[in-house]
Amino acid sequence: MKKFIKFFYEIVIVFFYKIYNLILYLIPNFFYKYIIKVLNDLKLLTEQKYYKKKNRYKLEIENVSFFVYSRNLEIFSDELARVESKIAQPNWEQENIYVYEYPIIKILQSIFKIEKKPTFMDIGAFQGYFTFFAAKYLGDNHPVYAIESNKEYCKDLETSLKINNLSNCNIINEILSDKEKEMYIKSTSVNTNSEKSLINTQKSTKSKTLDTVVNQRQIKPNILKIDVHGSEGPLIKGAQKTLINFVNFILLEIHPPSYIEKYSPGFTREMIVNDVINLGFDCYAIGPFRTLNTDEGRNFVKHKKISNIKISKDSIEKIFFDLSFGSLILAVKKGFDINKLDCFINSRH
Repeated sequence: MKKFIKFFYEIVIVFFYKIYNLILYLIPNFFYKYIIKVLNDLKLLTEQKYYKKKNRYKLEIENVSFFVYSRNLEIFSDELARVESKIAQPNWEQENIYVYEYPIIKILQSIFKIEKKPTFMDIGAFQGYFTFFAAKYLGDNHPVYAIESNKEYCKDLETSLKINNLSNCNIINEILSDKEKEMYIKSTSVNTNSEKSLINTQKSTKSKTLDTVVNQRQIKPNILKIDVHGSEGPLIKGAQKTLINFVNFILLEIHPPSYIEKYSPGFTREMIVNDVINLGFDCYAIGPFRTLNTDEGRNFVKHKKISNIKISKDSIEKIFFDLSFGSLILAVKKGFDINKLDCFINSRH
């Protein structure tokens, strides 16, 4: 086999290079950019096929490259459908914009630049997209913590950790809520009610508060990303000491009312944001953060600048009015000038 590979490289590949050089010499220069695009697409396709056989994705976001392992790539590909499928959008800028939740990536980069000793915690880590991006971006000297309630996803996270050869990343398998209680896991969500008829439901597990986890492990996170599929109400209630004492920035995904009613009973979206404000934070509604096919999205595509609106207790109902889909909230310690983050258009009030 080795002899065949050596023969193939020395004869076939070398011959191909000579022919290719001749073609480049003969064709006009303006064709080069199209050739580069085709070759890049072929490279991408080859990598996709190669890593898919190994149950892993290779992701490249700007200058950060990392792997994410998933035993069920169908689940992961649903979340990252456009990360590696470079499908051109009509009339959009000719740039590499097809990155899942790219505005969140840009916000994290801006925060990492100004936070002197960043300690990032990814709550609701799922398959580790933001976890491993942050770990690679920050480097070995800055700790990253991934908290995930689902044990199976945690096994995937541990595998990804080994593949990426990271020493600054820690995987924590805990269900977070407002107090210790019996809870059930279904895929990416947790609930106090058992739905045992569903295939993905696991046995009950006792939840903990974030304050308890942080105290037990002696962690001082100052940057949080929270995406807990509707359980954000109880989580914030159980994280008050952590938010007051350590945290400077929170990227909080607020889910639709139907999720909040099911997984945060007794809470509304407005109540959750008000709780964060009362803990000493200024909150901003960020747009867009997922769907870029809007005027604001196209502006982000063109300038890589994100719009935001400051939320007050008086304006919160107006901001959430008729907003049936998920929303991204950036919370910063009260008094911090959000315009210090270079990813934003000047803040609106």
